[in-house]
Amino acid sequence: MDKKLDDLHNFYIVQSRSYKTDHLLSTYGDDFEFGNAFINYRNIDNVIKHFNEKYDDFQLKYSTPSQYVDAVRSTGTNFTVYSDDLFPYANNNISFWTGYFTSRANLKEYARKGSSLYRGWNKLGLMNFINYPDNQKG
Repeated sequence: MDKKLDDLHNFYIVQSRSYKTDHLLSTYGDDFEFGNAFINYRNIDNVIKHFNEKYDDFQLKYSTPSQYVDAVRSTGTNFTVYSDDLFPYANNNISFWTGYFTSRANLKEYARKGSSLYRGWNKLGLMNFINYPDNQKG
C-alpha cells in the first residue's frame, strides 16, 4: 500500500501545480465502477485514512461539488473566465477529448431533432398500419 500511497501523493504534487488554490479536486470512480459499493467505499476509506496518516501536506476527504466550490470561493481567488469551446479531458496519455461535449453543438442539435422526427414518423406509420390494415399494400 505504501507504493500506491506514494504514487497518489506524487500525483497530487503534480496536480497541485495546475491549481490556483490549495483545494484540489480529485474525482473517484468510472463507468460501472460501483458494482459493489460496500467494497469500493471501504477501500477508499482505507486509502483516505492511511494517506492522511502518512502525509501532512495534503488532506484527503469526501466532498461534494458544492462543498468544493465553496472552499475555493472562500479563498477569494480570481479566476479567468473562458467562453471558448472547451472541455479538456484525457483518458490516457494520447487520447484527448477536448471539445467532446461542446463541439458542433448545432450538428448535435440537428441530429437529436432529426432522430426525434424519425422516431415520430415510425410511430405514426406503425399506428396507421395497426389502425388501417386494409389500406396497406401487400
